[in-house]
Amino acid sequence: MVTFSGFYSHSFAPEDKEICKKFEEIIKSFGFELYEHKRRESEPLSKEIIKHIEEKDVFISVITKNSFWLRDESTVAFHEKKPMIIFYEEGLNLGGVLNDNSINKVPFRREYLLNSIIDNGILKTLNYFKESLIGDMYFPFYRKDEIIAYRKIIDENTYEVREKHTITSLNDLTQEIPYTSRVISKNNIDISINQNSFEFKVLKKPERKKIYYDIRRNDKQEFKLIVKINPNLSKNEQLKYQFKYKRKNLKRMFKEQINLIENGKVYPTYKNTYYQRTNVVIEQPTKKIVIRMEFPEDYPIHDYGAYVFLNKTSNRNYDEEKRIKVVFDDNVGGNPYIQLEVKYPKINHNYHLWWEVPSKEEYLRSKK
Repeated sequence: MVTFSGFYSHSFAPEDKEICKKFEEIIKSFGFELYEHKRRESEPLSKEIIKHIEEKDVFISVITKNSFWLRDESTVAFHEKKPMIIFYEEGLNLGGVLNDNSINKVPFRREYLLNSIIDNGILKTLNYFKESLIGDMYFPFYRKDEIIAYRKIIDENTYEVREKHTITSLNDLTQEIPYTSRVISKNNIDISINQNSFEFKVLKKPERKKIYYDIRRNDKQEFKLIVKINPNLSKNEQLKYQFKYKRKNLKRMFKEQINLIENGKVYPTYKNTYYQRTNVVIEQPTKKIVIRMEFPEDYPIHDYGAYVFLNKTSNRNYDEEKRIKVVFDDNVGGNPYIQLEVKYPKINHNYHLWWEVPSKEEYLRSKK
C-alpha cells in the first residue's frame, strides 16, 4: 500500500487531552490517517475494536500513567504482527509483550512534552517508522501548505514558472522552507536561475517577522529556494509568498521536437509517447494543490490527464488519482490551459499533469 492507516490508541482522560492531541498532530504530519475508538478503563476489548486494529495498517499508542490499561490493545496488535510504535510516559514499566525488541518504543516527559519530541527521538522514530514502511521519504516540515503552481509556455524558447504558497505552522518549529526544482538538463547546461531573474514577494506575514530568501545551485542540476523566517513561525501563524521566474524552455511544444536520447544517440519517439508533463512533489502536510499548465494562444490540445507516483519510485497510486480533478479550458482568443486540483494530497507523492503535444502543422493550422 502507498497510504497508511493507523489505529491510534490513547487515553481519553481529561488530564491527558493536551498530550494526546499534540501527539496526534505530530503523527498526522507524517501522513498517517488515524482511527481512534473511545472506551472506559473498565470495559473489555470489544469485537469492533479488535476488528479495527486488525484492519489498520499500523498501530500507534500513547500510554500515560493514567492509561496503562491500554496494554491490551497493544497486545492484540502485537499478535496480529502489526507494525507498532509506542510512546510511553517516562517511569512506566511496560512489561509483557511491550518489552519485545521488535516494537518501536519512545519515552516522553509530561512536563517537557515539546522538548521530549525534539530531544528524545520522537520525530526521528516516526520518520524511521515511516521509512521502514514505504522506503525513502523526505522529512516533514510540520506545516500545512496550500500550493498554486502555474506553468506557462510563452513560446518555443521561453518557459515561465509562477507559484503561490500559503504556509500555516502546525507547531513552533517552522524556520526554513525549502523549494527544490530540477531546471537543468545535460543538454541545456546554459540555464541559470539567479537573484536578477527571480521575482519574490511576501503577500502576508505575522507582525515582527522578517522574511529572507536565498537561491542556491547544486551539482545535481537543481536550484533551491530557501525561505527563512526570523523568529520562527509559531503554531497557527501564517505566511503567504509568491515567486516567478523565466528560463529557457525545456518543454517540447511540437511532436517533431521530442526525441529519445540513449547513449548519446537520438531516436524518434513512438506515437504514444508524444506528451510532456509538469509536476509537484508533496514533501509536507498540504491542504490543497493546484497545478495549471498554460499554452500559447490557439495551441491545440487533444489529450491530457494526471497521474500520481510514490516519490522516487515507479509505484503508481491509482486510488489517489481518482480524487484528482483535471479540467481543460480552451478559451477563444485566450491562452488554453489544463489544470490539476486535489485537496489534502499525500505526503511523499509526485503529482503529474500531462498533455499530448501537437505537431507544428496542427498548431499553425489552428492559428489561421
